[in-house]
Amino acid sequence: MPQNPHDHPPAPDADQSVPLGRIERVISGLLRGGLLLSLVLVTLGVTLMYTRHPEYVSSPQALAHLKVEGQNPPGTAGKIVAGVLAGQGRAVVMLGVFVLFMTPVLRVAMSAITFLWEKDWIFAVITSLVLAALLISLVISYEL
Repeated sequence: MPQNPHDHPPAPDADQSVPLGRIERVISGLLRGGLLLSLVLVTLGVTLMYTRHPEYVSSPQALAHLKVEGQNPPGTAGKIVAGVLAGQGRAVVMLGVFVLFMTPVLRVAMSAITFLWEKDWIFAVITSLVLAALLISLVISYEL
């Protein structure tokens, strides 16, 4: 029976690569899902803003209101959540930006878990240090 030219012999360590392949698919899905969720949230937030304030389309002065001192978008986790629950478009946009920011942070966390699972201690430590730096910067940047 002739062999199919597209068939390839299994890699010598094929048994070990199966779980890693699943982890890579999960990480890939996480990155895609985070990007899509962020896109949906930002689009929804902008739609809410322009639906509730149609004057933003026709009046540069009304749109300039968004940049006035004291009218900053919600920048803390508590203000973002409160704004989203109140249906504020700016808060929904900020949640989308936050999701976009957190997506690679979650990817680093998944990588650290993967390295620990594989017992690759050097990369587990390095990735954990990167994750710690990201989380510290998040805590310093946002008041919870």
